[in-house]
Amino acid sequence: MREIFAATMYMSSITDITYGKIFNFIIFPALLAGAVYRTAAEGAAGLASFILSAAAVCAVLLPFRKGLGGGDIKLAAAAAALIPDPQARARYFVLLAAVLLVSAAAVYMRTRDRRAEIRIGVPAGIAAAVWLSMG
Repeated sequence: MREIFAATMYMSSITDITYGKIFNFIIFPALLAGAVYRTAAEGAAGLASFILSAAAVCAVLLPFRKGLGGGDIKLAAAAAALIPDPQARARYFVLLAAVLLVSAAAVYMRTRDRRAEIRIGVPAGIAAAVWLSMG
C-alpha cells in the first residue's frame, strides 16, 4: 500500500503543479485499491474502517470546499483510505496540516490575500515524502 500511496501523492503533486487540478483517474484507482486491500486484509471491519476513514476526511474538509477543489478533498480521502494503521494515518495528517500551514503562510505572504486558493496536491506530496522517510 505504501507504493500506491506514494505514487498517488506524487502523481497528484505533478498534476496539481502542471494543470492546477488533481484528476479522478489518479484518485479513483487509489480509493479502489484501498478498499480492496483493507477488505482483503481485515474483512468487513476493514471495509467499514475504509469507508469511515474516507468519510471522516470528507466531512472535515467539505466546509472548506470554497478554498479547496473537489480533487483536493478526494486526494485527502484517498490518503486516509491508503494508510490502514490509524496511528500512521494520524501522523500523516499532522504532517500534512503542518505543510499546509506553511503553504498557506507562503501564499499569504506572496499575495496578501486571505482568500487566495491553496492547492493541496504539492503539500500532500511533500508530507508523503516526509512520512514515508520516517519508516
